[in-house]
Amino acid sequence: TNMVIADCIFRRNRAFSSRAFGGGAAIRGLGGDVRIWNCIFADNRASTGGAVHVTSGNLRIFNSKFFDNFATGGRDDRGIVAGAGGGLRVDRALKSRPLPILICGCLFQRNDIQRPRNRNGDDGSAVEVYNDITHLPASMETVAVIKTTFLENGRRGGAGNVLMIH
Repeated sequence: TNMVIADCIFRRNRAFSSRAFGGGAAIRGLGGDVRIWNCIFADNRASTGGAVHVTSGNLRIFNSKFFDNFATGGRDDRGIVAGAGGGLRVDRALKSRPLPILICGCLFQRNDIQRPRNRNGDDGSAVEVYNDITHLPASMETVAVIKTTFLENGRRGGAGNVLMIH
């Protein structure tokens, strides 16, 4: 399924799951291409990918703003509660084309994730790109972040990676 979203505002949306794999309070893409232009995502909350969560697809985001989004977390297979991708999470990106993930001209500000008490957080306060063992590991050839600003992300639970690619 392909999706194009342009000139929209997503504010105070919620999508919760007791598992660590649900998410995307504003947009949840499963497969296909997701393209986002000139949108605002503010104060959204989800288990993972506070505002946007794309699985097994390609993602292009242009000139969009992510403010105050939060990944609350869900229990993973080990019972650990942790959020991932406060503003945006992509997992298992399709590698059928060059640069399946492109973020250009965006602003990520004051996004964060829930962190377990025994960890300082390593799952992308603003953005997380994750590929499981059945796919090739994420690399700079699969993700391009161009002319994008990251401000004040990761303030709720101590230091953490703003942009996590693994």
